[in-house]
Amino acid sequence: NTTEAINLVAKTWGESNINHGDEIVVSEMEHHSNLVPWQQLAERKGAKLKLVGLDSDYKLNLEQLHSEISDRTRLVAITHMSNVLGTITPIKEIAIAAHKVGAKILVDAAQSVPHLNVDVQDLECDFLAFSGHKMLAPTGIGCLYVTEEILSLMDPFMHGGEMVLEVSFEKASWADLPMRFEAGTPVSINGESLNPLEIVLKLNEIGGRNGIGRIDMVENRFVGMKSRGVYESPGMTILYDALMYVEQLTLDRDLVHLRDRLSPEVAEMVYYGFWYHAKLDALLAFIENACQKVNGEVTLKLYKGNIMVDSRSSGNSLYDEGIATMEGGGSYNQDDAEGFLRIQGLPGRVQGRITPRDFS
Repeated sequence: NTTEAINLVAKTWGESNINHGDEIVVSEMEHHSNLVPWQQLAERKGAKLKLVGLDSDYKLNLEQLHSEISDRTRLVAITHMSNVLGTITPIKEIAIAAHKVGAKILVDAAQSVPHLNVDVQDLECDFLAFSGHKMLAPTGIGCLYVTEEILSLMDPFMHGGEMVLEVSFEKASWADLPMRFEAGTPVSINGESLNPLEIVLKLNEIGGRNGIGRIDMVENRFVGMKSRGVYESPGMTILYDALMYVEQLTLDRDLVHLRDRLSPEVAEMVYYGFWYHAKLDALLAFIENACQKVNGEVTLKLYKGNIMVDSRSSGNSLYDEGIATMEGGGSYNQDDAEGFLRIQGLPGRVQGRITPRDFS
């Protein structure tokens, strides 16, 4: 996700390129995920963290930004779209200013990617990060874009799994880009291991050919702003449906019903801007905990905008035909139903004694 991506840059590129006396420029409207990693890096390396404020319209103070960028600036870490204000930052202008002094620019695009057509080459950014769950994907996944020039000079953040090319007891060598940054076993489509960006692009291509994910929506924000736009995200629509089909195998029915009752409350709080609220934190913690064992493989059929499941499997599946059957010594005994019905009918019998009714 975005948080991990930014920390990855701080722990790899930042540790190698930020030194004592260097400067990192951030803004007042950053999410703490794009502030704390740079605070910690500046403290470790003896660098200076410079803060850019907002103007009277709650937009980035560009005049102050240009004055804060100096020959000592090594990085500008900035949000593309504020998660609190909705302010859209002129990234290309900032990138040009940063590059003039030899600095790099990192863009937090967690809010902008779901709503804008983001072109990293047009923005001229060096790093860009976003999260999957902002695009209807599961939590815990996301994407980090790094220019090939910079990425080729960065050391791996984690070791083991698919990022290893060759290994012996004495030494190891790393796979080519970008796989050297994909430790463990990547997610795959049709048996092909892909990184998160490749997954979204591949599913966008497949889904787009089959009319998946076209939505025309009108937004009416709590603060009164209204906007209209067409958002196309076929890849994320496919991922969302795949998740639902795996959930049907791995989640208990009562847990699913509880999650579904709580999800509208989460959506409402996010929609109206209550991102920093104890209630929202508690709801998200429950949903994330409930979905810990949701994983598996799904085969989907796409046809004229429809998504149909062909097959699915999971190592955490709750379905077992041997348990479900009443034959062959399964777990069900029809005699058990008598006690169950008596217990379930007790409230009704008690209420009937208190309030007798004549049904004749």
